[in-house]
Amino acid sequence: MKKARCSNYIEQGNVEYCGGYQYKGKEISILNLYNGLGNGEGVLDFDEMFEQIRGTRIKKLIINVETTSKDFKIDSIGLGKIIGLLTSVNNQGGGVVFSNIHGRFAKILKTTKLNTIIPMYDSMKEALDSF
Repeated sequence: MKKARCSNYIEQGNVEYCGGYQYKGKEISILNLYNGLGNGEGVLDFDEMFEQIRGTRIKKLIINVETTSKDFKIDSIGLGKIIGLLTSVNNQGGGVVFSNIHGRFAKILKTTKLNTIIPMYDSMKEALDSF
């Protein structure tokens, strides 16, 4: 991610946040997840990141997992964290989408029907264009 294009850049272990990314005149926030979100992996990093951005008004958020392996690990705790973030953004009148979802993580989102609540896009460009 190009830090220079972010007005608010935070890196916390397995989680990276870029707030205020400008794309075609729109301000979009991007949350990159690395490795996993469950079984202890990434959960504390996600919690710390969420606390840092909680007061930020996020209208458009992309949760991107392009940089993770096909074995991105997520469990019920990780899904709960994503639902909490979705709720927070929705309560501010915003929207959340996924980009670059694949493998086991995509199967879990489809099984839990989260893909019916949070749109999934194959690429970052598609996710950016969705806003």
